Amino acid sequence: MKLNLEKQPKAVCLIHADFDQADIAKAKQEALKYLSEEKEYKGFRKGKTPLEVVEKNTNENVLKEYIVNQLATLASVKAVQENKLQPIISPQATVEKFSWEEIVLNIQLVEQPPVTLGDYKDKIKEALEKKSPAGQIAAATTLAEAAKEGSSDKEYQEPALTFPEIIEAIKQTCHAEVADILIEKEMNSRLGQLVNRIEALGMRVEQYLESQNKNIDQLRQEYRQQAKETLEIEFIMQEIAQKEGHQVTDQDVADAIQAAPDEKSRKEFESEDKKEYIRTVLKRSKTLLAMSKGQFVN
Repeated sequence: MKLNLEKQPKAVCLIHADFDQADIAKAKQEALKYLSEEKEYKGFRKGKTPLEVVEKNTNENVLKEYIVNQLATLASVKAVQENKLQPIISPQATVEKFSWEEIVLNIQLVEQPPVTLGDYKDKIKEALEKKSPAGQIAAATTLAEAAKEGSSDKEYQEPALTFPEIIEAIKQTCHAEVADILIEKEMNSRLGQLVNRIEALGMRVEQYLESQNKNIDQLRQEYRQQAKETLEIEFIMQEIAQKEGHQVTDQDVADAIQAAPDEKSRKEFESEDKKEYIRTVLKRSKTLLAMSKGQFVN
């Protein structure tokens, strides 16, 4: 196995992997063993079928797919370990060449996108200032409006920003370079959910598009833009939450799990990866709450 790693913009890593006949033969054996253990073949118990029988009863394209997946996984693991990569999605492999003597794969890995944090604190403070009584008076267009805003009878409330207002403020100075492959993945996920909702209503996609006065290309472009903006904000907020460093205790996580509506849900959140997910969500929530009031740790 020969690997060549090329780092591309937007945290994309392209692996060019070349496998010789020995690599292919080994991957083929592993694929046949897997199929033998997963499927039943007439006259044999599961896992006891001779590999030549498995091969004879397996569609060649199916076998090739298993081999490619096996080799792509091996190449990705080796590239990650040797180059200390931290991919955030599963590898995406395409076949450049396939023969029983040589297989060439191009594998894409994506790491955390680069994020630039500008003066988001100043923008948050500016937005809060505009919502303060002084800011409301300054923004008033008439003397009557100014008098109303400055009335002593008006109950004072500490200004706070809504989530959309926070997003609007940070978008002015913060940027994330999100890879196209991430955007496409998010877009396709959203489109899949839309199709499910449409079908649940007993409609066809064509009928939905007609009702919205759109074609499929317009819909894809709209959802692609939504996916891009959502992911940009997602990665920006991750970076801000990391920088601000609000602490989430084990008790915070335990309280969140305990607040789940039923015992089944609570048990599902007991795994370490689910707890880590809860910790991330809570950290972001604390960050947003503090930002809404113009409070910053660092």
